[in-house]
Amino acid sequence: MPSDDRQLLGSRPGVVACGWLSKEGEGAIARAFPSRRFCCLIEGRFSLEYYKEVTTTATSSAHVNEWNLCLHSSAPSGLAVGDVVVKHQGVPLDGRRFVADSTERPTEVTVLRLKGTILLAGASLTRVGRDRLQVAPPPQTLFDGRRGAYMLISDDEATRDDWFSAIQSHIEAAQAADAPPPPAPDEAPAGSPGTAQAASMPEAEAAPGTSAASLGAS
Repeated sequence: MPSDDRQLLGSRPGVVACGWLSKEGEGAIARAFPSRRFCCLIEGRFSLEYYKEVTTTATSSAHVNEWNLCLHSSAPSGLAVGDVVVKHQGVPLDGRRFVADSTERPTEVTVLRLKGTILLAGASLTRVGRDRLQVAPPPQTLFDGRRGAYMLISDDEATRDDWFSAIQSHIEAAQAADAPPPPAPDEAPAGSPGTAQAASMPEAEAAPGTSAASLGAS
């Protein structure tokens, strides 16, 4: 699984796969210079999260949870809500909890800042070339209907294939979660003998003074 960088997320629960991929943007220039993004699949969430790495400063007014997610932040803290602190003064935390300097002195941190998500429910997934994946969400799930498919680029073919398996599993899980429930035991599926027999039964006679239209409306 593409999880060599799992330690960057510390003890975040439910991580299925995570790691660095490059993502093409829209337009010729953006496609020519893909952005490096940290991608993450979370169990039970039918989307691919992707983060950019940002180096900033933090003060003691920054508050993070047990896996270094910033839950709330005041203006001078240097962190944004949703940031995941992964390095302190250039040193990877590797699961250790970040504690800001209590003296209010700014300290350098590196965070993963959420850049966007790719919805996987109803999406199609295709291998392209040696190291690429194309993810095409259904048009109705996109805020901008003009947005095309997402192109993700891995470092090698083996990593690409690992990501393909992980993302495809999420797509299939989303389809299963959205599937209609099976019919109850006492309900005959459409086209079954029971249904045909019911359809061939004569209609009930209308009571005197009752029209066929009123029976249909009952």
